[in-house]
Amino acid sequence: MEKIIFHIDVNNAFLSWTAVDMLKKGENIDIRTIPSAIAGDPKTRTGVILAKSPVAKSFGVITGEPIFQAKKKCKNLICYPPNFKLYCENSNKLKELLSKYSDKIEPFSIDEVFMEYVPLFGSFMEVAKRIQKEVQNTLGFTVNIRNFNKQVTRKNGK
Repeated sequence: MEKIIFHIDVNNAFLSWTAVDMLKKGENIDIRTIPSAIAGDPKTRTGVILAKSPVAKSFGVITGEPIFQAKKKCKNLICYPPNFKLYCENSNKLKELLSKYSDKIEPFSIDEVFMEYVPLFGSFMEVAKRIQKEVQNTLGFTVNIRNFNKQVTRKNGK
């Protein structure tokens, strides 16, 4: 049976993980739904956008730009500091959840993994949707899942 390589990527990881944490702690507003960003500290010259909400993106805010530039585009932009401990915890929770589906998980970055899967219990799409639903229901954030086998095939022109 052919193995499928899933590429699993957390959507807007730093902002999503911060939003989920804030909601768990009683915050009433989901920062994914307002003009917001995760950004470094402008006082220490690390004031760049690390992640932005879809609303901030609609104003033209981009990852890597200085906060002052982003706030020119989006006057109501609210910036939250990064929390790498929280990001590591969420990354580990994702890998733990995925370990139910495969023992072959290879981290690519803090918010991306490759996972080998042998399709014994459903097609790629069925399993991908099951994983997406479980991640959202259990961990509170969303992921994109691609069939890496097909991406490699397309890149090689085969």
